[in-house]
Amino acid sequence: MAHEFHYKRMVQFVDTDMAGIIHFTNYFRYMEEVEIAFYYSIGLPGPFRRDGGDTVRFPRVAASCDFIKPVTCGDWLDCHLLVRRMGNSSIAYEHVFRHEGDIVARGEITVVCVERGAAGGIRSLPIPAAVRERIEEAPVGES
Repeated sequence: MAHEFHYKRMVQFVDTDMAGIIHFTNYFRYMEEVEIAFYYSIGLPGPFRRDGGDTVRFPRVAASCDFIKPVTCGDWLDCHLLVRRMGNSSIAYEHVFRHEGDIVARGEITVVCVERGAAGGIRSLPIPAAVRERIEEAPVGES
C-alpha cells in the first residue's frame, strides 16, 4: 500500500507571473496533477468504478497552500505527496514542494468520494475497496 509519491516537474514560462516567479494559482494545479499521477502509479486511473456500481469521483472540498520561496521558469520542483488522513469518504493529501532541497511551498487538499445521482446531484459515499486496498495514511511525523 502507498502513502507517499514523488513527482518531478519543471516550472514553465506560462506558469509565471509578471514578476517572473511562479503564479500562486499554479501550485493548486500542480497538487491536482501530482494526485492524478499518484493514482496512476498505484494502478488506479480515475474516475473509478465502485465495486458493482456507478462511477465515483473525488472532487476537492478544501484546499490551501503556503508560499515560502519564489521559483522561476526552468526551475525543477520535487513535488512530494503524503496521505495525511483517510476517513470513511474523504482523503487529505499534504503536498510539499522543494527546489534544490529547499521547501518552496506546502499545501493540503481534501477530496471526498462522491457519485452522481440520476437528477445530476452528487452524494458522498464510502471510499471503494479498490482504493482502500492501495492507499494508506502516512506514518505520523513523516514529511
